[in-house]
Amino acid sequence: TGVQTCALPILRAISAASLTAHPSRADEQTQAISGIQIDSRRVTAGDLFVPLRAPWAERDGHQFIHNALARGASAYLCADDSYRSGQSVFVQDTFEGLNALARLAVKRSKSATRIALTGSSGKTTLRHWLGQMLSKQGRYHASEGSFNNHLGVPLTLARMPRETTLGTFEVGTNHVGEIAPLSRLIEPQLAIVLNVLPVHIGHFPNFEALVREKLSIIEGIHSGVLLCPEAFRDIVQPRSGLQILTFGASHAADFVIDFHADGQFFEINDRTTPGSASII
Repeated sequence: TGVQTCALPILRAISAASLTAHPSRADEQTQAISGIQIDSRRVTAGDLFVPLRAPWAERDGHQFIHNALARGASAYLCADDSYRSGQSVFVQDTFEGLNALARLAVKRSKSATRIALTGSSGKTTLRHWLGQMLSKQGRYHASEGSFNNHLGVPLTLARMPRETTLGTFEVGTNHVGEIAPLSRLIEPQLAIVLNVLPVHIGHFPNFEALVREKLSIIEGIHSGVLLCPEAFRDIVQPRSGLQILTFGASHAADFVIDFHADGQFFEINDRTTPGSASII
C-alpha cells in the first residue's frame, strides 16, 4: 500500500509535469489508489496497474489491462490510445511512468532514511536482519523478495508510504552501469557493499570491473556514508559529502570483526568511537 489514498488528480499532476499526459476528464477525479502492481495477476482492489512493454516485459502489458480491472484495479497507466478509458492515466512510456512514481515517493518522504545495499551474496539475509532491528525504530519499508533490479527498485520505491521513516532497498546487477542509476533513484543516506565475490561475473570483463560496479552505489549519495569491506577502501573515489567506513578482519578497518577460537561467536569492535564497547 505504497500510494495510500492517492487520487487520480495527483497521478495526472505527475504525468503532466514529466510525462506529457493528456488532459484529465471530470469523471476521472474520484478514484483512489492503494497500491501498485506491474503483474495483473497480483492486482487487488484499489491498485494502480502499470502495464510494461518490451524490453521490460516479454508481452505488452496493455493486453492485460482488462484482467487488472476485473481484479479491482482503480486505475492504470496507459501509453496506447486504444486502451484509454475513464480509469487510465495516459503517459508516453509506462516504464518511465513507474520511475516517475518512484521519484515522487522519494520526494514526498524526504525525512525518511534510506539504505541501499548490494553485494554478491547475503543481500536478502542482511535486509531481513536490518528489518528486525529498524522496524522497531519507526515506520519501516523494504524490498520484497528479490526486487533488486531496474523493475524491482522503482516498484519498491513507488510503494513506499508517505509516513516511512526508515527504508532498506536491495540493488543487484548483471551488467556494467546498472547500479548507479538505481542508486540515484533511491538517493540513499547509507550505502552498504556487503561483499564482492567472483560470481555472476559473466557480463563483466574482470573482477575489478565487478568491484567498481558494486561501489558505484555511492552515485546516489548526496550526503551520507558508504560502508564497505576494508579491501576496497582505496578503490572508492573520495568526494564531498561522502564518508567512507569499512569493516573486516583487518585491524585497519573501522569496524573490526574478531572471530572466537571456537568459531561459533564473533565480536565487532568499533574503532570510530573511542571507548565504545564491542558488539558480540
